[in-house]
Amino acid sequence: MSRYKERRNARRNKTRAIPAKKPWPLPRNTVAIIGFLALVTLTIWGTSYVIARWSLPAELTKLMTEAPDSVTMSPALALAVTQAQELLRLEIQSSQGNAKVGQAVGRLAQLYQANDYNDFAATAYELAIQLDEIEPRWPYLLASLRQERGESQSVTGLLTTTVGLAPDYAPAWLKLADNQFKQGDRSASRTSYEQLLTLAPNYSYGHLGLARLALAENNWERAQWHLEQSVLHGGFDAAYRLLASVHEHFNRPQAMEAALAGADTASRFAPAPDQWVDELLLQSFDIDWLLMNVSRFAYVGSGEMARAIFTRAQQLDPDNPEVYIVLGESSESPADIQRAFRTAISLDPEHARAHALLGEAVLRYGNPAEAEPILRKALDLGTDPATTYKNLGLAVARTGRFDEAIVHLRRAVTLSPEIVAFHYSLATILRAAGLTNEAVLEYRHVLERQPSHGQAAKDLQDLTGQ
Repeated sequence: MSRYKERRNARRNKTRAIPAKKPWPLPRNTVAIIGFLALVTLTIWGTSYVIARWSLPAELTKLMTEAPDSVTMSPALALAVTQAQELLRLEIQSSQGNAKVGQAVGRLAQLYQANDYNDFAATAYELAIQLDEIEPRWPYLLASLRQERGESQSVTGLLTTTVGLAPDYAPAWLKLADNQFKQGDRSASRTSYEQLLTLAPNYSYGHLGLARLALAENNWERAQWHLEQSVLHGGFDAAYRLLASVHEHFNRPQAMEAALAGADTASRFAPAPDQWVDELLLQSFDIDWLLMNVSRFAYVGSGEMARAIFTRAQQLDPDNPEVYIVLGESSESPADIQRAFRTAISLDPEHARAHALLGEAVLRYGNPAEAEPILRKALDLGTDPATTYKNLGLAVARTGRFDEAIVHLRRAVTLSPEIVAFHYSLATILRAAGLTNEAVLEYRHVLERQPSHGQAAKDLQDLTGQ
C-alpha cells in the first residue's frame, strides 16, 4: 500500500470530535450546509417514492439508499455521492430503459473507485454490467479493481469482454496480455500482445511483454529484437536492464555496459497510459492522491493531464501550500517555478521544504546571493539537510568562498554518502579551489559508485592525464 493510501485510510479510521454548537452568527458555510441537508432530504424522499412505485432489484435499491460512512468522507465528497444517487433515482424515474440506468450506476461506481471505496465501486460495476451490456468501461474498470486485489481468473474474463466491446482500446489488450502471462497462458498472452502491436506497432510496453515471453521460453534472439524495439520507442530503464542481461548471455561485455549506461539515464518504468483509469483522478477528492499524480504525469511527459489534476487540487484546496510545492516541482518556466514556491511560503512562512526548493531554484537560475539566505532559512526550519547543505555549498562557492563551500558539501556527503551527485559536486568545488589531490580522490569515489558517469571520467582524465 502506498504511503498516500495509508494516510487516507488513517484519516478514515480516525474518530472525529463532535464540534460544539456555535452561537450566532452562523458559520460562513451555513447556506451550503442547509443546501446539502435539503438535497439529502429530497433524495431520501424521492428514493422512497421510487422504491414504492417501481419494483427494483435489491442491489439497485441498496445503491440508492446506502453509502460509505459520512465520517470517512469530506463534505464535498459526501455531497457528490448524494448528487450521484439523486441522478440515479431520476434515471429510474424517467423509465428510459436499463442502459440509461446502467450508465448512472456506472458513474456512481466511478466516483466510488476514484475515492478508494472499492467495495462500493465493485458492487456498482457488477450491476452496471448487467444493465448496460454494451459499455466497455464497466467490465474494464471492475477488472482494474480486482487486479489491485490480486485476482487474475475473473480479471481475464472481464478483459476479454472489454476487448470484444472495444477492440481498438490498446490498454485493455495490454492488461489482458499481462494477466494471461501472469496466469501462465503463454499462447493466449502472445496472441494478445501481437494484437496490441497490430493496433500500435511502436508500443514499447507490447514489445516488452513479448520480450518477457521470449525470455521465459529461452528465445534470446527474439527477446533481443523486442527489447531493442522497446528501448527505441520507450526507453525506460527496465527494458535496458533486460537487454543488458541478453548481451551478458551472449558474452558481449561492451554491449552489456552500453545497455546498463542507457538504464542509468533512462526514465524509470511507469505504468502505461490508460485514459479510462487515469480520468478517474478528475473525480477524486483526496488532495494527497491528486498531488502525487500531478508529479507522476509531469514526470512521464503528460503535461495536459498533470495540469488538469493540478487544477482540480487547487480548486478543492486553494490555500494548501503543498499544492504550490507540486506546481513548482512540475513547472518548466523558471519564473513559474519560483512563483509557485513563493506562493507556498506566503501561505505557510515556516514551510521548510518550500524555502529549500525556492533556494535551489533561485540558485539554479543564476542568483547565488539571493539563494544563500533562503537556504540558510530552510536549514533553520529543519528541512532535509543533506540536499540543502549541498545547494548552500554551491551558492557560497559561486561567490568565491571555497573553504566554506567545502565544509557545507562535506556535510552533505556525510549525511547522504550514497548520493553520487553530492560527491561529484564536492569534487568540482575541490578542483575549483585548487585542491587537486583531494578532487582526484573524490572523482574516483564517484566512478566507484557509478562507473558510467562520463563527466566524472572526463574531469578525472583532465586532472591526471590518464
